[in-house]
This record gives sequence, structure tokens and C-alpha cells, in this order.
Amino acid sequence: MHPIRVIGRTVAHVENALLVALLASLIGLGTFQIVVRNFGSGGPAWTEELVRILVLWVAMAGAMVASRNAKHISIDLVSRLVPPRARHAIAILSSLFTAAVAALIAYYCLEFVKIEYEFGSMVLDGVDAWIVQMIMPLGFGVIAARYLCHAVSEAFAIFKEQEHGDGVADT
Repeated sequence: MHPIRVIGRTVAHVENALLVALLASLIGLGTFQIVVRNFGSGGPAWTEELVRILVLWVAMAGAMVASRNAKHISIDLVSRLVPPRARHAIAILSSLFTAAVAALIAYYCLEFVKIEYEFGSMVLDGVDAWIVQMIMPLGFGVIAARYLCHAVSEAFAIFKEQEHGDGVADT
């Protein structure tokens, strides 16, 4: 198997495992909070903040996993009504636009994290906030890179179709 595919599969397994672990932690902690509130004294003060952090991490990990196969929410009505070659062009433009927006968001998230680092914000009674928040620029950076790869892959698909004459009429 090609080394790039091995790396890709390894990254996919790590992402899936991270997402499962985060989601299980979120569900477990949420259940713990409910039980403690109903039958106890309210529970540890840090659980509420940790739930918010886990929600952020689950959202970003889920978005990264969705971007792996370009499975984000999309409206593809136009691509269903146009010829195959135009579908490829629309897919390329859509992926490039998504990559650009995600890269811009990653940049501003990184700027936010830098400000949090300089300010010295803390979470969970002693953890630097910027460490927890690094998932944002990292996640959006991964999404941007993946959609750029999707655009390149779609461009190669056009060349392959032209090379093999897969029934796409030249106009």
C-alpha cells in the first residue's frame, strides 16, 4: 500500500478514536452531572466548564472528520442540473471557497488564541485557556487543507476523464 494512504488511514483512525473518546467523555460527564444534581450536592464546580470545553472539542473533531470525505452540509441542487464537466468545475470552486473560508477562520482563531496566551486566561482552575482553544485554529486549518486537497483531486478527475475519454463531450 502507498505510504500516503497508510498515513491517511492512520490519521483517520486517530481522528475517529479521538472523536469517540471525546463524545463518550461528554456523555459520561453529562450523565454524572445529572445524577449528582438530582441525588447529591451539585457536584464539583469544574464539571460545567469541562462540559463546555468538551462540546467545543467534539464539534471541531466532528468537523474535521466530516471534512475528510467532504461530508459537510452542502446544497448541490445546481450540480444536479448541469453537465458532468460543469459538476467538476462547481465542485472545484466550492472546495476552493470552503478552503479559503476555513483558512481565514483558522487565521482569526489563531489570533484569538494568541491574545488569550498574552492575557494569561485560565480554565479549569489552572489550565492555560490557549491550550484548550488551540483546537479551533488546528481544526479549521485541517478543514482548509482537506478542502484544498478535494479541489486538487477533483481537478485530477477532470484530466483523467479527458485522458480516458469517459464520455464527457469536449465543447
